[in-house]
Amino acid sequence: MKGDCYTINLDISRISIIEDILIEEENLTLQKRYQFRNSTAWGRICAITHRLRGIVTYFNELNLISKPGDRHAFDFCDFLNNAYVLVKCVNSLAGMFKLSLEKKDSLCFFSNREGIDETDENYFEYLRSICSAHPDDTVRKKHQDEAFECSPYVTWSDDDKADLNLMIFSGRKTVSTKIIPIFWYEIINYINHRYSILDDVILKIKEFQKNTLIKMINTTIENYKNVDYILYLKNLRCESEKRFISYEPETEIKFVIDFFNFKPLNKMNKLLHKKYSEALKLAISFKHNEIQNMTTEGYENSGLKHGNCCYDSTLLFELTHLHNVGKETGEYTIPFRKILENFHLNGHLTDYETKEYLRIVKPFLERYVSLEDANYDFSYYSLIKMALYKNNLENNSIINLNIPNKLKYRFVFLNKDEKKI
Repeated sequence: MKGDCYTINLDISRISIIEDILIEEENLTLQKRYQFRNSTAWGRICAITHRLRGIVTYFNELNLISKPGDRHAFDFCDFLNNAYVLVKCVNSLAGMFKLSLEKKDSLCFFSNREGIDETDENYFEYLRSICSAHPDDTVRKKHQDEAFECSPYVTWSDDDKADLNLMIFSGRKTVSTKIIPIFWYEIINYINHRYSILDDVILKIKEFQKNTLIKMINTTIENYKNVDYILYLKNLRCESEKRFISYEPETEIKFVIDFFNFKPLNKMNKLLHKKYSEALKLAISFKHNEIQNMTTEGYENSGLKHGNCCYDSTLLFELTHLHNVGKETGEYTIPFRKILENFHLNGHLTDYETKEYLRIVKPFLERYVSLEDANYDFSYYSLIKMALYKNNLENNSIINLNIPNKLKYRFVFLNKDEKKI
């Protein structure tokens, strides 16, 4: 009837739940692949959830006002188009996570649905096609009485027999007309039903994440005892990038590989290089466990027992992201941060700004290393890391607390009073 208001209300928290479980276990979700393409389905999943959020928000704010005098119900057609996208998005998510919709498709919400082999989804697509997408010749012919149907308009009804009326022209030799009544509550019930499929999709996503995690944990990573250590590190790095998919390449293990290939000549540098290398090897053993067990929780996976460090930090992360410590070294904090950031971003230390920072930190470096081995960018970078490692061993730091009290890693033993932060 004229002036009637038509609305729809969908629970947007379903979208929020999906987004939360996708992000919470993003690494596992990134393992989802296209069935026929060797690429992650993450982008497609994100596109679907974003589009669903947009459509649901739009629908919940929508108020369609019945206007029987209008030539065509353009607002209703816009609604049908977006409802069609919503249904297709839900179906796509269900398909990606192997949720069968056979039982969902068997329910009936439309009273005008004809033919025992038809489904509500097919009938809804027919309505959307002939009302909006293909009014001149809908391709949904298997849902029609005649071989050809087209529609000049769909209008809001001016009586209580229907909410909208769809005018149909059909026939092979002569044109006949018929009016199909459309009921708002049937469409709303159907859309609510299709949208509720997300509840089952949520369970399927969790199931996929759980199965993926179990599969990875049960797939043994090759141990370095069976291969050359550098080859082992390269394999471990590949395994890390495979299991912990990200948009940037793995850098911690790469640094270890490059550092082991750096061979200082100075006697003092050789000794420090050896001790830092042993600490890195220790950290790699924990990194192996982290990758194997797919978690940084627990000492066996992180290598960290003590200190106010981040929840997901590891010994390898701390050793490859060193910074100067000690009250008397505060003036070097910013220069070191800039030097390390510039090398990480650019791969060299030759720009004017970095050279100026290197000049500032030179007195600090010369306390711990000889710069005669700084023949190229990475050698200089390695010497900086070595100096920072020894600096951390001499002061209260996360490194000092978690490196074993053995001369294999240190220059002197720690006494009980020094084992605190």
